[in-house]
Amino acid sequence: MTSTLPFLFYWLNRVPKDLGSALDLGAGRGIVGAMLRIYRNPPKLHAIEIHPPYAQFAKQFYDQMTVENAVTAIQKLPDKSYDIVTCFEMIEHLSKEDGLLLIQQMERVGRILFISTPGRWFPQPEYDENVYQLHRSLWTAGEFRRMGFSVRGFGGAQWYIGLGAGILLPGRCDNLFVWKKI
Repeated sequence: MTSTLPFLFYWLNRVPKDLGSALDLGAGRGIVGAMLRIYRNPPKLHAIEIHPPYAQFAKQFYDQMTVENAVTAIQKLPDKSYDIVTCFEMIEHLSKEDGLLLIQQMERVGRILFISTPGRWFPQPEYDENVYQLHRSLWTAGEFRRMGFSVRGFGGAQWYIGLGAGILLPGRCDNLFVWKKI
């Protein structure tokens, strides 16, 4: 599995310090919930995770855990009910059609969206006896930009010009991290 660690602190610096609510889609073992609980401690922290063993472990970090497919579960939530919505290392496990539907629903329920996904295609088989770990789609920086997201790449080949000004070479990084304010 591709590690999300390179961008987690970059992401956390974009999370409001006075965070009131967060929704974590595809929570896995709860790393996002743990970080939010430690560094922001919002009064409302909700996760959706399809794989029961992961949900069982991760629930310690969340106020509410929904064990269900995120694409269907998010459709039941009220409009603008979360300050932030995260979807880290999960969208690539969906078909493009389901991934686009998930993004539309994230835009409906959240005020700030954060997504991470591998920046290049690689097959991933079932992992941890979890059939949902299979990779089904690849998402590009260009696709996210066309949907209005800001994009940053982590790992792999990146070129930097000057001090602090970076240029992402799409498809040449290990992870894409994207965000959008609604």
